[in-house]
Amino acid sequence: MKIIIKIKRETYTNDDAIYNALNYIFGFDQPQPMPIRFYGNLGLTEYPPDPGNFIRSFEQLREGSSHTISRKLWHIIISFPTVFPQPYGRYFYFTDAVARLFGPYYPVAYSYHKDNRHTQREHSHFHLIISTTSASPALPPLSRKKLNSYLPQIIAIAHQYGLTTQIIGQ
Repeated sequence: MKIIIKIKRETYTNDDAIYNALNYIFGFDQPQPMPIRFYGNLGLTEYPPDPGNFIRSFEQLREGSSHTISRKLWHIIISFPTVFPQPYGRYFYFTDAVARLFGPYYPVAYSYHKDNRHTQREHSHFHLIISTTSASPALPPLSRKKLNSYLPQIIAIAHQYGLTTQIIGQ
């Protein structure tokens, strides 16, 4: 089964980029926010974390680091050719494996959606928000070149789940 991995082209350099991206994927301003799924050392002691603390932890990681770039995050969308009501099964496990690939080095949060605001049609997809700042002071920021170096691993993980990939925006 073919999936689409889209790396969003927006620059995400604005002051409210982290707030906007995390609020969008989790719907913190909605009556029924999405579950918070994330990996990475964000210094959080509660689960699920308070949405405000969660956003602040991403922002504070960046503020406390000397290794930053103007881009604050990467936004990746993983789209599937079918609609499923709940985010479980191989699609969920594939997305979770991709998040775990980044998590030890760069904090990553992800959420399942099945709406498309542009076409008004349903399709299942996950949003991943990956910090460009590592919690490890020894690691460089997650540049475009560094992000692209993860793509062969993502493709290999997809194959483990019987999925083929089309990557857009690399």
